[in-house]
Amino acid sequence: IGIDLVAMSVNDLIVQGAKPLLFLDYISINKIDLKKLKSIIKGIVKGCRISNCNLVGGETAEMPGHYVGKNYDLAGFSVGVVEKSKLIDGKKIKSGQVLLGIESSGPHSNGYSLIRAIVKKKKPPQSIVNALLKPTHLYPTAIKELTKKIDVKGMAHITGGGLTENIPRILKNGLLAKIDLGAWKFPKIFQWLQDSGKISQMDMLKIFNCGVGMVCVLDSKDVIKAQKILKKNGFKSFFIGSVNKSKSDSKIE
Repeated sequence: IGIDLVAMSVNDLIVQGAKPLLFLDYISINKIDLKKLKSIIKGIVKGCRISNCNLVGGETAEMPGHYVGKNYDLAGFSVGVVEKSKLIDGKKIKSGQVLLGIESSGPHSNGYSLIRAIVKKKKPPQSIVNALLKPTHLYPTAIKELTKKIDVKGMAHITGGGLTENIPRILKNGLLAKIDLGAWKFPKIFQWLQDSGKISQMDMLKIFNCGVGMVCVLDSKDVIKAQKILKKNGFKSFFIGSVNKSKSDSKIE
């Protein structure tokens, strides 16, 4: 969960072309459990190390009576830096460019209220449990190399709202993201959640990342080079669609 905390911050930073510099955490708990605390901090440190980001401090608050039993709050934030001239803000996105999806490791800290409800009713096999507990992918190192060698026009970190809400946020009015759902196969964890929870495909795409944790907008000529860079950094990627002109207010299709 410490890695997840770092990932939700640094993965948001890098979509703007920024390099994560530092991270701070906050833990608020009923009664300090040193074993649990050490485990969480160990994960935070690991997440920072993978992201080339420094853990510079944090705060722990013991608040008896405020939290019930073993419940606790975990929060954090990261600070990054990018030259103004190299800021990735989506202004260079235009019709004809392509959408390159980068694989996720699983649900990536999103949709877990629904996941818990499904797991409570349908006992999952151990392989599904393991997939649900897999830490969020940390993309900073891969994205840093990608933006250094390729002119990335825009990026979307796929969190709450899934593909259908996060991609439109980076598009200007008049542009539409056309997604090809046949371009990649939903990982088993998402297939199990959809079948067990009887979730429609539209809701799956809105709640979960469905196997795509990050989306980059590129010129078509850069796709093969981008995929080689991502593969070198340990990530699979998929050509999932294109940017087209929109004839309505819709920004995704």
